[in-house]
Amino acid sequence: MEGKTEYVKNSINFGEPWDEGDMVLISESDEKVYASNAVLKMMSPVFKAMFNSDMKEKNMTEVKLPGKSTTDLVVFMEAIHPNTWATVSVWNIDVLLQLSREYLVDKLIKRCENYMAEAEPCLANFIRAAEYGFQEVKKKNMQFVLAQPLTVLQQHYWFSKLKDDDLVNILQTKVLMQEYAFCTTTNLLNNYFDEDYTCNARLRSGKASVSSWALPPIEPMVSCTKEQRKGNLKLCPHKTATLRKQTQDAYDKFCSYKKTTDFVIHPPGP
Repeated sequence: MEGKTEYVKNSINFGEPWDEGDMVLISESDEKVYASNAVLKMMSPVFKAMFNSDMKEKNMTEVKLPGKSTTDLVVFMEAIHPNTWATVSVWNIDVLLQLSREYLVDKLIKRCENYMAEAEPCLANFIRAAEYGFQEVKKKNMQFVLAQPLTVLQQHYWFSKLKDDDLVNILQTKVLMQEYAFCTTTNLLNNYFDEDYTCNARLRSGKASVSSWALPPIEPMVSCTKEQRKGNLKLCPHKTATLRKQTQDAYDKFCSYKKTTDFVIHPPGP
């Protein structure tokens, strides 16, 4: 694991014996991590069941944990022990999420969720939230993901970690957003510009407002539903190929018009 973990003042070196280190966790590399039996049982029902049951680990002072690296076990102990209580950060969150789910440490899972809820939105946190069922965090980061160009997302290290269902959902939503923008752009041109793309009477009269410019009614162009105008995007019942050709042509003309003309939206009239 890269980076460093943040600590509080009372730090414990779990890689060496210490006063209350009465339980030794053996990593995959046969290295020892000195933990507290009481803390493990208090924080994790998995460890509690292991140490209180008739399992052979009950009377053991050493427990082998296959597949767990020494670094990860130390990071885990630093996060759950009251005398260290390491802060959740970008450097340790993936280890903490993985081990807290495996050992059912609900309080640590909640700390990780709170960290992501307060962090800046990013693709990595969207994927983490999807994996661990943090729905509100997922929604927050979904808005960020949708705002990024697909070419940018594809270059991101985490892109390959997207689940198929989430990737399909992202792509479908992007297509719907593009379609909605095409519908709006075309209807905007039809409502506010004449065939030569000069301002029509409605704009010249000052009756068009910024809000009507941004989102004019769509019905004259295609039979979209009220839900679409509210932003609940659904596929329009028109022929997509025809729409794309018409709207792309209109959009190209519109862009050309903007390059050669002072483009001003008149404020609403009295």
